[in-house]
Amino acid sequence: MSSKLVVVGDSYCMNYTKMRNKTHLENNEPYVLYIDDKPAELEWQYRKEFELWPEIVAKYYDLDLINLSESGAGNYSIFSMALDSIVTMKPKKLIVVWSGWDRFDFEADEVQMERRLISNSKIIKSKFTLKPKNNTRTSWVRYHGTYISNNDKYNTNCLDEIKEVGAFSMSASVNMFMRLVYSLQETCKSLNIDLKMFQSVRPFSTILDNKTAAKKIISDPYIDKIDDNIFKGFPTIDYIGGKCFSDILHTRDFRFRISEHDGHPNEEGHKKIAEYVAS
Repeated sequence: MSSKLVVVGDSYCMNYTKMRNKTHLENNEPYVLYIDDKPAELEWQYRKEFELWPEIVAKYYDLDLINLSESGAGNYSIFSMALDSIVTMKPKKLIVVWSGWDRFDFEADEVQMERRLISNSKIIKSKFTLKPKNNTRTSWVRYHGTYISNNDKYNTNCLDEIKEVGAFSMSASVNMFMRLVYSLQETCKSLNIDLKMFQSVRPFSTILDNKTAAKKIISDPYIDKIDDNIFKGFPTIDYIGGKCFSDILHTRDFRFRISEHDGHPNEEGHKKIAEYVAS
């Protein structure tokens, strides 16, 4: 067994500030967030980088950190990178932070893609080459069916027509998530890998969708098979007794978040998450 801590998750687990500084200040791309389900173009101010919660937790456990987290990651790519790390690195500890359940990933080699950015309420199309990132074997084409994900080079909207005929439904999202969680849990148990799992954001983007999903979750055949000693905060939605990182960061003064509209953790937020993860 190695002395490594592997963390796999989404933008709540990686250097979001560095990414935003580069995207908006160096590359001059628009900073767009969805406010009341509508895109709004905001101004990004330079922010000093700080210690991330995976770094704080790695120091706490006295382990060497390997952080495979990616902005925009969906749960299938998170699962796949976590499983690959078990086989190739044999980490002493593995922390998996699941993302939005309505994100879908497709494994790919280097491909030419077209992304869509929103600027001044207009869609800008640009071509780029999709290459492997943290996952050393392949890259991931991502589909976020609920909105156009701005500033995410790994996201595609090419599957909208498939969505219109019934794919990527809420039921499919819940089914996939529960299978992935249970599969990773049982794999780590069988190999004696110290696994901890968490949820970053709420599974779905709206209150109504999360309330609907909660009803599906409590009737899911895997609901009583997930070990809440491994998956802290399961079943992730507060309506049914769950918790995610977004719940931990939520305060009326937004002191743990980048801003009122950007829910990603700031420096104090990363400290708060580190305390929750290591407790």
